[in-house]
Amino acid sequence: MANTSPDSDEIEWNVNVEILLFYAMMGSKPVGVSRNITMLTIHQRFCEYINKQIRSSVIWKHLDSMYDMA
Repeated sequence: MANTSPDSDEIEWNVNVEILLFYAMMGSKPVGVSRNITMLTIHQRFCEYINKQIRSSVIWKHLDSMYDMA
């Protein structure tokens, strides 16, 4: 059985991790009415790429620091 609880609320954002986030976002933009549904896909891909469970709020927070998500 897979562990579904997040290991951490924080992640060390470096260039390699950001590239993995961009790979996870390829073809998906977390904007508009379906932004939360799209984030589910991005979150799942990103957690697979980094081999660590994190909360989607960590991704939202980082994207908000890079872009005007309002």
